[in-house]
Amino acid sequence: MKKYDRISKELVERGIVKLITSRSKDFVYGLILLKAHHRVSRSTSSFVAVTFEHGKPVLFYNPDFEIHPPATLNDLVDILKHEARHLLLLHRRNPL
Repeated sequence: MKKYDRISKELVERGIVKLITSRSKDFVYGLILLKAHHRVSRSTSSFVAVTFEHGKPVLFYNPDFEIHPPATLNDLVDILKHEARHLLLLHRRNPL
């Protein structure tokens, strides 16, 4: 695994853990994303994206995507919640 792949994976995992351990209903979003298969995709047009493959949720993260301005963990949590809502509402799109 490349260095930036690992850093991006750890950042996404920290965001999911923050959602799961939150003291609000947002923990549900973290559980949804925890159940998703996580994969690197350098062709997504954003840092994270979700879709369904064979009926199963997939969370893609792009380690090459630069977030401007540099995002905080709270910014990432908001982005992850947005992506989890796509899964929750069964929105299907091809992030590649």
